[in-house]
Amino acid sequence: MAPADWNPRFVNGRTVPGFEYLQTERRRYIMVSKWAEFMKDLDMFIGNPFADVGPNAQTGHPCAVVPYKMGIPEQFGGRRGGQAEPQPELKPQPICAVIVGGLFNDDKILAVAHQFQVHDDTYLKHPSL
Repeated sequence: MAPADWNPRFVNGRTVPGFEYLQTERRRYIMVSKWAEFMKDLDMFIGNPFADVGPNAQTGHPCAVVPYKMGIPEQFGGRRGGQAEPQPELKPQPICAVIVGGLFNDDKILAVAHQFQVHDDTYLKHPSL
């Protein structure tokens, strides 16, 4: 495939100037240090259903997303301008928790996630399409 055919999204990610790369790595190091400080007395914690796994992807802290119930997700905000359109029928979906642990504690996190599945059958349920 010729370079002209590459998706610009991927090409732009490969052509970062060295200075920007170093600045990004410095910021990442600070974030990893802050997470390590936060996690120093914890084996793991369970985040709410809206917890973001992005910081864990940046710091390398392992996490597992585990469904624990079926329900209708909470909605953020209301309609603008007082529109009187009928609400669409919402179907139950899996509501998940995020188990986040310290570096190299994958085994502990997976053991807790496994216990979620052993004692609950939510992972067997699927939303209707």
